[in-house]
Amino acid sequence: KGWSIGRALSPVGSAPYPFEGPGYHLTVCISFFSRRGFRDLALALASAGLFLTLYPPRVSASLWDQTDFGMPLAAFRQAYPTARSNTPNAAASALPVVSYRLSEQTFDSLQGCDLEFSFAGAEPQLYRLQGQCRNSAEEIHRYLTGRYGTPTAVSSNMVVWRRGGVEVTFAPRSGVFTISDVERSKSVAAALMRLLGRVPVGPSEAPADGRTPQGSTGSE
Repeated sequence: KGWSIGRALSPVGSAPYPFEGPGYHLTVCISFFSRRGFRDLALALASAGLFLTLYPPRVSASLWDQTDFGMPLAAFRQAYPTARSNTPNAAASALPVVSYRLSEQTFDSLQGCDLEFSFAGAEPQLYRLQGQCRNSAEEIHRYLTGRYGTPTAVSSNMVVWRRGGVEVTFAPRSGVFTISDVERSKSVAAALMRLLGRVPVGPSEAPADGRTPQGSTGSE
């Protein structure tokens, strides 16, 4: 009697390729007619149909709705005029990041979500999305696992998925999940470090002539 094996692997879900999101789709079909030892198996495989198709990772068509990493801030504000700025006006010019929030949104199967979109760069582009939904932690974890596959790292406080240039984190206790562009996030972190390096820390130095700074009594 003969038998056949068919297998399909897709770390981001069960949908057939093409699919949205990082990952790959591997289809292997092996058919042969033999139940004798490895020699017969090798002969059978030599004459069998072996179809191997390997698809490279694909960038998601969208992060959420019309948004995607690299979306210019101007385009975002035009598409979502009701989005509210989370960045104080006084700090907007100094900080390398600006954020906008949309409330009571649907994120695929997740409901009642507050979504925060963060932009960075000289011409601000979207690099991070943070969400908090009314769904339970179990439902959010199930959704993220269905979209991004098996977590890369798991602890009691955080679950992490890394897929290509995307990192996803989920804090079960708060229910907050974050989807970030890895390279853009590194640039933002470097900009923040440079900004912090320009902020004075600790007491100011005494004047070189030894005089007490103005406004100080000179006593402990």
